[in-house]
Amino acid sequence: MTFKLGVIGAEASKFTEETELQAKDNIREILEQAKAQHPDLVFVSGRCPIAICEACGKLKFAAPEEPLEGYFTCRLCGSPKAKRMGGIDVAAEAEARKQGIPCDIKVPAFNRWGDLKTYGFQSRNINIAKDSDELYVIVVKEYPFGFTGEDRGDCFHCARAGRPVNHKTSGACWSSTKFTEFHNKPATYIII
Repeated sequence: MTFKLGVIGAEASKFTEETELQAKDNIREILEQAKAQHPDLVFVSGRCPIAICEACGKLKFAAPEEPLEGYFTCRLCGSPKAKRMGGIDVAAEAEARKQGIPCDIKVPAFNRWGDLKTYGFQSRNINIAKDSDELYVIVVKEYPFGFTGEDRGDCFHCARAGRPVNHKTSGACWSSTKFTEFHNKPATYIII
């Protein structure tokens, strides 16, 4: 029987170069161990669409077919300097593919939270939680110096769910709560 392993977490802007390397090391180890234990392993995640064009700075989201790593042509200005920023899910998908692990990627149809009638981030996250037999959540203890995103403080998702609040807020923690509702067990957290 197929064993589905989900890996989700914080977006790229929440990591420093050092914490990103730590996260990627953790991802590699998680997948290597799971592959050794489950020959029928399938990787599950969500392919975060966050992207940037280094030329125009206007690109916010990559199309699903754009590469996980490296540059692609910006659909807004035509520059070959656009790249997917993503986050934990993109780094984990890239590693799963390197290891030859089949992937079940939940790509949102709309790049917004949305209602459940559209396949936006909320629907995607529910499907990741529902379809994963085991779920890893990789989040950051602190944002990097100069972080320009919205700082929503310590994780209110985990506070509401009665989990330890020893990391910054991430939508992955909302998904973790759904995972527990579906499977009656907690996700495994890695805090970097």
